[in-house]
Amino acid sequence: MCLESFLLNFSEIISHSFKFNLGKKADQLNLHGQLKKTSVDLGDDRANDQVTLDSLEQVVNKKLIITNFGRDDIFNLGGQIYTQEDLVNVDFDVIKIVSKGGTILA
Repeated sequence: MCLESFLLNFSEIISHSFKFNLGKKADQLNLHGQLKKTSVDLGDDRANDQVTLDSLEQVVNKKLIITNFGRDDIFNLGGQIYTQEDLVNVDFDVIKIVSKGGTILA
C-alpha cells in the first residue's frame, strides 16, 4: 500500500484560505497549530484516509471543512477516533465533514 503523509505544524494563525486536495492514494494529514478557513478534500477514491487534529481550539474564526469523507476514513480529534458512522451523531460546531455522497455528517 502506498501512503501519502502530510504533517503541518503552524506556529502562526493561517490567515487566508488554505485548501488541500489529497487525490487518489491513501492519505494521512496531521494538522497542528491554529487554522482559519481551511478546506480538505480527501479525494473521490476508495483509499483509506486519516485526518488528525489536536483539538477544536485550533480552528479559529471560520470552519474546517473536510469533504469526500469515506466509509473507511478516520477523523482523529485529540486522540478520539471517529469513523463515518460515528460522525452522524456528532456536532463539532467549527468543523463540517461531508461524505463522498454529499451528506453532511458533522
